[in-house]
Amino acid sequence: MAERFLVTCRGRVEHGQRLGRLLGAPTANLALPRDAGLPFGTFAAVVEGLERPYRAVAHVGVRPSVRADGQPLLEAHLLDFEGDLYGREVIVQLAHKVADEVRVDSLEALVRKIADDVAAVRGYFADAAVE
Repeated sequence: MAERFLVTCRGRVEHGQRLGRLLGAPTANLALPRDAGLPFGTFAAVVEGLERPYRAVAHVGVRPSVRADGQPLLEAHLLDFEGDLYGREVIVQLAHKVADEVRVDSLEALVRKIADDVAAVRGYFADAAVE
């Protein structure tokens, strides 16, 4: 049975702060309009528009732990991917919410949160019938 996606977003991958790369989870960043109306949180996702679909951990929100401007952003950490995506147009399909957006108080806590989110997404895909 194929997965039904909650939301599908299309955009060009932009340069960010490179914090994800520093923390061991590089992300493809897509700017969102303030009124995008997307649910905030962390999601199991599928990223398309590359040589094949990639499973990903996607975060939608304003990143309250690292950014203070309130501008929403979609960040997708593609699992088992290595390469440069800057300038590429991708499609990010949010499949399943694994966590609400939360503020953490340190980079160490953020690294733990990212690891927990990656584990939750890997678990979701292990249990789901998602291509």
